[in-house]
Amino acid sequence: MVMALLTTLALGAGESTYTNPLPVPVADPVVLRFDGIYYLYGTYGPNTHGGVAVYTSTDLVHWEHRGFALAPGPDTWSKTNFWGGEVVFHDGRFLMFYTTSPSPDPAAPLDMYLAAAASDSPLGPFTEVAAPLFQPPPGKQAIDQNLFIDDDGQGYLYFTFVEHGRNVVYGARLTEDLLSMAEEPVLCIAPEAPWESRPWEGHRVAEGAHMLKHGGVYYLFYCANHFLDPEYAIGYATSNGPLGPWERAPENPVLARTKHIAGPGNGAPVRSPDGKEWFLVYHVHENTSGVGVRQLALDRFRFEPSEEGPDRIVVTGPTHTPQPLPSGAED
Repeated sequence: MVMALLTTLALGAGESTYTNPLPVPVADPVVLRFDGIYYLYGTYGPNTHGGVAVYTSTDLVHWEHRGFALAPGPDTWSKTNFWGGEVVFHDGRFLMFYTTSPSPDPAAPLDMYLAAAASDSPLGPFTEVAAPLFQPPPGKQAIDQNLFIDDDGQGYLYFTFVEHGRNVVYGARLTEDLLSMAEEPVLCIAPEAPWESRPWEGHRVAEGAHMLKHGGVYYLFYCANHFLDPEYAIGYATSNGPLGPWERAPENPVLARTKHIAGPGNGAPVRSPDGKEWFLVYHVHENTSGVGVRQLALDRFRFEPSEEGPDRIVVTGPTHTPQPLPSGAED
């Protein structure tokens, strides 16, 4: 059974390139690098109710499925709809933040919350330590968590409130243990710009935030449009502080639909094996119409100086042709 879980979803050994999408059925991907190993977590396409899937890699391209790092049980608060998943190493243990529902019925109306779990290993098993992480206000649900730890050690949580026909990105400063909010969350991004405002059945969406700090400036990646829409896309905003105010990049969106790629979303930054290159890991639809299984993709991005403000982000993608392996990877 253990060997069955170690199913390798990878390209052939010895290849010097990769091509998107990669054969990994994960959406909302986030990568942790620890002791030279990359750990990928996300929404597991074949079974979103089975828990939070985990994969390992040494090069960001060849991934091995390692089962579920977190799984529901008879005594867990988390029962169904395991979305995303992100792990950080903090105070001698691994903390996982994820989206889930306490409803035991997968067919029940969505009732989504954020939760946290802990483990001694990035592979798990993770045990709930804060489920739910907090109680959303009446009429709202919370999804799409991202944890950011600033240079001074202060932690911040970015997430999405689903509210009144729209999804909106919020942020909040956390307590020292990262398991509670130290203050009320503040609005970061609402779907307002033209590229963000394409409604899906009357619902407008800004979600999937991921934070990166560069040159003293805070860069907040986020997605807009419904994830089922082939026009789902990724943009970013900048600020001089971790909670804003935010200024949208004029070149948004930086990853958008092409005739070969549909619905690029939930871009999370990660370094190449040698630390010389930046990549976004994100998901795309297997079907170019935008409705279908979501799979892992990754593309390079770089910072370019700007005379009118902070460095701007330039993403090479979304690509669908062979790309060089990340720098420092062994081909």
